[in-house]
Amino acid sequence: MDSLGQRVAAKKKEMRKELDEKLVKEFPLLFKDRHASEMKTAMCWGFDCGDGWYFLIHHLCSTIQGRIDSNPHMKLPQPTVFQVKEKFGSLRFYVDFADDETRGMIWLAEHMSAYICEKCGKEGRIIYERGWYRCRCYSCWKKERKV
Repeated sequence: MDSLGQRVAAKKKEMRKELDEKLVKEFPLLFKDRHASEMKTAMCWGFDCGDGWYFLIHHLCSTIQGRIDSNPHMKLPQPTVFQVKEKFGSLRFYVDFADDETRGMIWLAEHMSAYICEKCGKEGRIIYERGWYRCRCYSCWKKERKV
């Protein structure tokens, strides 16, 4: 039987540093508070999800920022991301200053994440095991079961 400490350690996930830095560099306005204090943002802890969602997050950011940059006449608010994490097996992407269209983009990405393996990015599904919800492909799920 696992101890609670082992289960918490196994659950902790964090996007690789180089992927984190690529997102922040490519979308500086969205992630302007990436290294701010915890009193201002939860982004100070980084991207609390696996590498498998990198391309989904990148596409979401590209779509949000692209819409703002290509429509200056609309005077759209510039969203600021204050937390990106996994919760109950799918992506959560929290922003300030989002209009309805931006919230719709986020909703779609969050729902798509439930079908993308958080570890590797292949097709996956949400599983519930040992008290945790996770989105995994069959291959990653099998590897985790052996550990």
